[in-house]
Amino acid sequence: MKNLTKTVFLTTKHFPGGGSRFLGKDSHFEKGNFNIYPTPGSLQKYHLPPFIAAIEAGTSSILPYYAYQSNKSADQGLPPYNEKQQFEEVGFVFNKPFITDLLREKLRFKGYVNSDTGAIIDMAWGAKHLSKEERVAKALDAGANIFSGQKDHSH
Repeated sequence: MKNLTKTVFLTTKHFPGGGSRFLGKDSHFEKGNFNIYPTPGSLQKYHLPPFIAAIEAGTSSILPYYAYQSNKSADQGLPPYNEKQQFEEVGFVFNKPFITDLLREKLRFKGYVNSDTGAIIDMAWGAKHLSKEERVAKALDAGANIFSGQKDHSH
């Protein structure tokens, strides 16, 4: 067994990188809840390299971004979501092509995927129409493992 006394566990965030915000809006709020990639291929060229380096360095977990990826983006060279859309416009924690296909399969990440605090309840961008249980199921199906900072008022 590996000696964990000399190990640092780290969560790298916010996958796949947010970059500058459209009109300076914050992704914690409805008006800033999306990422736009204005330059063809900019996701792979500018946003993914830090995550590739973190994976190669052994990061233990990756935390997806609140925001969703906008179909107003330039072509990013990924397999399309459907015939009319490049992306499914849901927060990254709910997005199977980004978590399972890109992060897990293509980038070969083996660690934990954490939701951001409130990403399931308060800032479930693109999935607000789903019940809390459906959001959790969608995030699990996308490849999330841990749901951070979720309030439970049922007690």
